[in-house]
Amino acid sequence: MKNTSLFWGSLFIALGIIFAADKFSYGYNYVDLYVGDLWPIILISWGVFVISTQKTVRTILSIVNGVLVALLIYNILFDRLFFWGPHHFWF
Repeated sequence: MKNTSLFWGSLFIALGIIFAADKFSYGYNYVDLYVGDLWPIILISWGVFVISTQKTVRTILSIVNGVLVALLIYNILFDRLFFWGPHHFWF
């Protein structure tokens, strides 16, 4: 493992943890959890991906990142994708 990959992986993980701690701090209403609120998890997953050297771990993280990014883009474009909360439907 190169020092640069260790640096970038650690940076992504640290930033993801900081943003997730800020996003999901005390008093967060988990009933209104949007897919768009989960973007710090993508940073953490990218950090683990960069640091990881095992092919199976990298494959699984690639799939997870792809799904999360696709859900995030869908949420940004249509602003209707929620994990739960039936009171969010607008029709």
